Amino acid sequence: MRLFFGILLASTTALFGQTSTPGDLAQGLQKIAALAPDPCFPEQGQNADPSAIYRFFPAAADGIVAELNAPSPALARPLDRARGALDRLEQMSAAMNGAWPEEERFHYEILDLPPTFVVTMSMASSAAYYLFAVPDGDAGNPNAEWRHFEPLESLGSNAMRTGIALHPLQRGPSGRPRFLANFSLMGCAGSFGGRYDGREWNPDGFGTLNEIISQDQA
Repeated sequence: MRLFFGILLASTTALFGQTSTPGDLAQGLQKIAALAPDPCFPEQGQNADPSAIYRFFPAAADGIVAELNAPSPALARPLDRARGALDRLEQMSAAMNGAWPEEERFHYEILDLPPTFVVTMSMASSAAYYLFAVPDGDAGNPNAEWRHFEPLESLGSNAMRTGIALHPLQRGPSGRPRFLANFSLMGCAGSFGGRYDGREWNPDGFGTLNEIISQDQA
């Protein structure tokens, strides 16, 4: 097992640069593997801990940013580089979370909204999204860096089960990318709720993800 974990650790370091912040992604997957894949059925593993998943998502987003900002001899498109990194993360989850149902392992979807893109990450009945972009404050710099952005609110993190569907929205007069995140929020006793979360990317300065729609689903 140590040899297998070492191989995954080496592949993670090669994929995401020197380190995967705040900790190593492979080590995070190993810790998560001992948890129940569904927080409503903790007998399937150790005590369910959805917060562990929500700590893993931003670490994965940091890893994608590291990949986007790393030197690329092949000059691959940023979207393709992110997709390749996410594919490898899916493969790592398939190996380390192999005891889980396939649908509960790490998966992703990408919504391409040039010059940005949005990634939805899902795992263990939890989900989150991140927008990746280069703010205007960096755009004029030859060392311009990609960054990831997310809602300041902890949307979905208080639900036992969360699903997210992303939809592009028509751009306004500014021409800036807009999208709608449809949150499905579920409890363990059949309770169900949801929220529509619309955002517009503002590249000014350090960049912000402005809320343009906020509506609870009936």
